[in-house]
Amino acid sequence: MALRKKIVIGLSAALVAVFVLVVYLMVSGAGGIRQQSKKARTMVQLDALKEATTAYFGVYGQWPVTMEDLSFNRSNVVFVSPAVPWNDGWGRPFNYAFPSNGTGAIVSLGRDGLPGGSEFDADLKVSFP
Repeated sequence: MALRKKIVIGLSAALVAVFVLVVYLMVSGAGGIRQQSKKARTMVQLDALKEATTAYFGVYGQWPVTMEDLSFNRSNVVFVSPAVPWNDGWGRPFNYAFPSNGTGAIVSLGRDGLPGGSEFDADLKVSFP
């Protein structure tokens, strides 16, 4: 009977260990999926903001000074909805660089919110024109 009890306890401990491992793998995998989703959302938003900025230029013949001009401008033409500022997939506002040398940019600083980085921490950027 003592041997049987030790076997049951050993199997129970092994099952608990397997369960913990499976839960860990599921959670760590889901984190990667969430980060992919945030990155994809950010890229879609960047593309939409680039298109809105280009449309603004088409209407006014100049680039918007700020991204707010895409929603609130002299003619009340709405180029994006809902109104900006928009936040990237990680909840931070996009950085807008007015075209000073002919090229402007809209940037997300990625998951870490710092310039540079790699993987999900990498900056995501669209340039225009």
